[in-house]
Amino acid sequence: MPGKIKVKVLAGRNLPVMDRSGDTTDAYVELKFGNVTYKTDVCRKSLNPQWNSEWYKFEVDDAELQDEPLQIRLMDHDTYSANDAIGKVYINLNPLLLPGITPLIKNVWTLEAALNSSAGSQGSVMTGWLPVYDTMHGIRGEVNIIVKVELFLDFNKFRQSSCGGIFSAILLIGSAKDIHSDKTSVLATILAKKQYCYI
Repeated sequence: MPGKIKVKVLAGRNLPVMDRSGDTTDAYVELKFGNVTYKTDVCRKSLNPQWNSEWYKFEVDDAELQDEPLQIRLMDHDTYSANDAIGKVYINLNPLLLPGITPLIKNVWTLEAALNSSAGSQGSVMTGWLPVYDTMHGIRGEVNIIVKVELFLDFNKFRQSSCGGIFSAILLIGSAKDIHSDKTSVLATILAKKQYCYI
């Protein structure tokens, strides 16, 4: 089932000083999902940049939505040398695909779900301030973004999406007396005695 990710970068705050001469930062944001990358405009000489960017759109398949994180990288623009990395944010989009988990993520995000039956799409929205992290320096400010995910429900009536499906493993527990040389008989014995539990 195809879908669409829309991302809007609103602002940053408390970014570190990257240009020592002016005690400021010339920040911009790179958004990456899969092989597609977008870049905001450079907000010059500010530690609290305001981008209010356009909506950046990624056309995706539901398998990609579950496997790939949305990558957000804040950079400092340098005219005469290589641009410097401020930090990164990786966003797992699975909360936008799973119904009923809103209370678990309210502390960081605002999550809204909407069903637009006339358009044949289901969508969820996350918005909020996220910490920007660098492995050497720790948290280096925050970025405010809006992420929308829309799934097209009526694209193919004969293919069901795996979005929202959660799989679990089964641990089989048997005693030593149940072990035989034939592996299938061990499994059959354990299942017959109902000596298993879900993890």
